[in-house]
Amino acid sequence: MFWCCRVHWCKRMSIYGIDVSYAQGQIDWSLVAQDKEFAIIRAGYGAGNVDNKANYNCYKANQFQFPVGLYWFSYAYTDLMARREGEYIAQFASQYTIDYPLFWDFEYDSEEYAELNGVTMTPQLYHDMADAFCTAVENAGYVAGLYYNPDFDSRYNISSFFIQHPNRKKWIAKWSTTPPDSYNIWQYGLGSAGSVPGISTDIDLDVMDDVPPTPPTPTTSKMPIWFYLRPY
Repeated sequence: MFWCCRVHWCKRMSIYGIDVSYAQGQIDWSLVAQDKEFAIIRAGYGAGNVDNKANYNCYKANQFQFPVGLYWFSYAYTDLMARREGEYIAQFASQYTIDYPLFWDFEYDSEEYAELNGVTMTPQLYHDMADAFCTAVENAGYVAGLYYNPDFDSRYNISSFFIQHPNRKKWIAKWSTTPPDSYNIWQYGLGSAGSVPGISTDIDLDVMDDVPPTPPTPTTSKMPIWFYLRPY
């Protein structure tokens, strides 16, 4: 599968999008498609749990030929568990037209869950799990990537992971007017409720680019608290 199949990536300096989950409720994708250019949709989390809006979001985005990628929130603490998460997201992706990569989303809640199960995350374990997820995704014919923030990059040396695996994609969360040094997707801020037509909640804002752009000003001054979705 190509990095993107419906969007003429090489002809654009940057394109602007969003990432969504069940937390955004019932999205009107006909309106989103008039305002944004791509979305990364949460497919699920943990051991095969599908986000309860994932099928709706993918179906409606496909209906309006709106380009999407997917992410899977990780509760893995072994490379086998991470590989299975890669298999879960690839299985889900097979039902829809997917234009952008499938991302592994390992965050602070993921670390806490590992610790509750007696596992302390190390750079080597993070790399092993990330590789297991990405390999499973690639074996299914998709492009793989990682979602992370600068703190995780510092603690787990994620930059070195991409030196070893340059074809895997970087989705970096850095809520700032200063872009990351290198990225494929930059999550740069938060739009306030209703700031994206068709979405009545606050919404993460993203830009996809090969050259760091100057982002538009987020519509709220709210800063990231790195609180993400827990099992429910």
